[in-house]
Amino acid sequence: MNKLMEELNCMGKGMLVENAQQTLDTLIKAVRETGKKGSMTIQIDCGLLDKDGTVIELSGSVKDKIPRHTMPKLIRYTDDKGRTYVNDPDQVEFNFSNAKAAQAAQETKSNN
Repeated sequence: MNKLMEELNCMGKGMLVENAQQTLDTLIKAVRETGKKGSMTIQIDCGLLDKDGTVIELSGSVKDKIPRHTMPKLIRYTDDKGRTYVNDPDQVEFNFSNAKAAQAAQETKSNN
């Protein structure tokens, strides 16, 4: 195993690699489900722990941009009080059952 892989496996007692694998699995599944691109980044931070530069601290993290499904929008009408409606509350409703009865009566009358 190369030195980089050894260091990655030691970071967080193996949690960095485990987290990266879980993130990759989630990323691949989301890309397949949504058809959208995604990405993940393994970041390694390095800092000095002493003045002469012989001791360093390494830490790692995994960042992701998992594609998500777009949630469908809901469109509703509102009134002055902020209530929502499926149908426009200001639109006049027509009673089509009366119109059908009138049409049937008209047809009967014209057939006689």
